[in-house]
Amino acid sequence: MQLVLTSRPFRALRHKNYRYYWFGQAISVIGSWMQNMAMQWLALELTNSALLLSIVTAIEQVPVMILSLFAGAILDRKQKKRVILVTQSLLLIFAFLLFLITYTHVVQYWHLVVLALIRGVVTTFDNPARQSYMITLVGKDDLPNAVGLNSMIFNLARIIGPAAASLVISTVGIEMCFLANAISFVPVIIGVFLIDAKEPQKEENGKSVFAEVIEGLKYVYMTKVLLRAISLVLIMGTFILNFNVLIPVYENLLWAEMKQVLGF
Repeated sequence: MQLVLTSRPFRALRHKNYRYYWFGQAISVIGSWMQNMAMQWLALELTNSALLLSIVTAIEQVPVMILSLFAGAILDRKQKKRVILVTQSLLLIFAFLLFLITYTHVVQYWHLVVLALIRGVVTTFDNPARQSYMITLVGKDDLPNAVGLNSMIFNLARIIGPAAASLVISTVGIEMCFLANAISFVPVIIGVFLIDAKEPQKEENGKSVFAEVIEGLKYVYMTKVLLRAISLVLIMGTFILNFNVLIPVYENLLWAEMKQVLGF
């Protein structure tokens, strides 16, 4: 076991605090992808509209686009562990609320829009808090490996989560995807609670949040490597990564064509 954890591909896992964090994330990210797929299916079932389906997904990204710059500056002034515990608990509550309103058959389209918007606000603070917390857990030397391990579970979850959601929806019902996601936050919350890493205190520089945002934008603009990387991520995030929004629409059309051809 020691050999596996200290070998090059997994060396970040030798840190106890990071193991608490990573194993919890490995479960939670799958649950989040299950919920994403289930919300898209539910929006399509409620409206039978590809446009309204896309709005549910887009509305969740609006707070991210507007607030992300300020979220980073605000989080620099906060304890990351405390922020993560709050945001993960809120996301658990939202997932369980989705389960309740779907299970009791009172869910309406506007419920999905409101919950997606609120979830987007929470995620705006949750994502940078979790990403910036990793250096506290592993240090600078193992940070690249920790980022790689996080990317690994994210990409695996993009495969496992939607597949699991399809199986759950077809067997026990769409509401169980929301319940599964709510339960998946429990290991994360427990893991983060058990972390005993001491966060470095940031010295007060007297600058406002807005001033720090402007300073960060200037730095990115002057650093061409960062500017190219961020521009590439912007293009990919806008035009490529959200392809899964169209999957329920295409599957619905394919199923309708199959029923017509087979005569049932």
